[in-house]
Amino acid sequence: MTTVAHSIAWYFPESSGGTEVYLKTLVDHLKNDHDMSSIVVIPVHSTKQINTVFENIEVLKIPVSSNSSEKLDLSLFEECLQAKKVDIYHQHSWTTSCGPELLQSAKRLGYKTVLTIHVPGNICLRGTMMKFGKYPCDGKIDLFHCSICLMNDKGIPSAIAKPLYWSLPVFGIFAEKLPKRIRTLLAIKNIVAQRKEQLRSVDKVTDKIVAVCEWMSNSLKRNGIDEKKIVFSRQGVETSLVDKKLEIVEATPYLKKRLIVGYIGRWTPVKGVHVLVSAINSLSAQLDIQLVIYGMIHQKADEVYKDMVTSQINSSNIIVNDSVDRQQIKAVLKSFDVLAVPSQWFETGPLVVLEAQACGIPVVGSNIGGIAELVKHGEDGLLIDSANLHAWRQAFTDLVLKPFLLDDLRKGQRPPKSMKTTASEMNCLYSELMSQQ
Repeated sequence: MTTVAHSIAWYFPESSGGTEVYLKTLVDHLKNDHDMSSIVVIPVHSTKQINTVFENIEVLKIPVSSNSSEKLDLSLFEECLQAKKVDIYHQHSWTTSCGPELLQSAKRLGYKTVLTIHVPGNICLRGTMMKFGKYPCDGKIDLFHCSICLMNDKGIPSAIAKPLYWSLPVFGIFAEKLPKRIRTLLAIKNIVAQRKEQLRSVDKVTDKIVAVCEWMSNSLKRNGIDEKKIVFSRQGVETSLVDKKLEIVEATPYLKKRLIVGYIGRWTPVKGVHVLVSAINSLSAQLDIQLVIYGMIHQKADEVYKDMVTSQINSSNIIVNDSVDRQQIKAVLKSFDVLAVPSQWFETGPLVVLEAQACGIPVVGSNIGGIAELVKHGEDGLLIDSANLHAWRQAFTDLVLKPFLLDDLRKGQRPPKSMKTTASEMNCLYSELMSQQ
């Protein structure tokens, strides 16, 4: 029996984001459909290793170093892989505590290595794949352009950032005498160069790199990753969510039925909840529409963002709820007429789009990144200019005033890819790697 060690920065039950759901469903199908053994390795702030089991999958929680580096204890990590007689090491995060050094250790021990990239921040230092926070980027790491964009993210206007870029070597001579914020700006050029080098180093210690969307695959190629090493495999949804025959619900005039717009996701600016709330706030009171928000909070910054957005709500037609329990996701999605996904960054999915499609719910989403790959505008959903408030208002107005539009979008729904299929693809990948030993 092949044993695969999967590492991830966060996991159930403490965290339940899209990557965590992807991994949990993947290991379940690998076990049930392919008789493959899996263990999950995650970093933990603890003085000792903690071994647990979550839903029949062994989870090894390995301490991060006691110093300020937040790096995983590599000696314990290597001991775990050897003790569990691992055949393949598959990494699903690229963070400080779950970074390239784990791939390097696994490769040094002789294991076949796989990296799946789930977020744009592993390529883009700004974390969004949006130039200056406004325009889609092709993902190629360029020392000059990426440095200017990153300076802009730190509050430096482009007109100042460009001459500053060329002056960095001069200012560097006096770096020790400058304020910390200025020293950080001076280091940006080096930070971009380091990210480019990190990507090259990851390329050297991975046998395969899995891209879960087309734009990620293209970005990897633009940055010099060998095309033969890149595996394109979209994420899928839990099989239980996919209706064998999608139900077609007859559209009814808006005067007889309120349009329910749903949002499921994290409270963070890149998810664009503020755009959604602003759009609904500004709609005519005569439009019978309701926005229902199910928001997740992962960290303190999410709470701050939630407070900021909710303080701006001036419509009784906006309801704010806590996050959705995974067991209730299907029922909640089916309570919506449409799912809104107003992301302000390049998604690699997101999973919630696939889940909505599995339930036959049209998606109104931003016309960028993974959303634009999954939604066919005018056929099974609507694609909107991500930050264009007027376009969002118009889309919701059309859905209310033109009931046959919603009916047509419902009729265009098709079952999305399931995680059963994704697991089969990963099983084939693992088998290929094992045959090379």
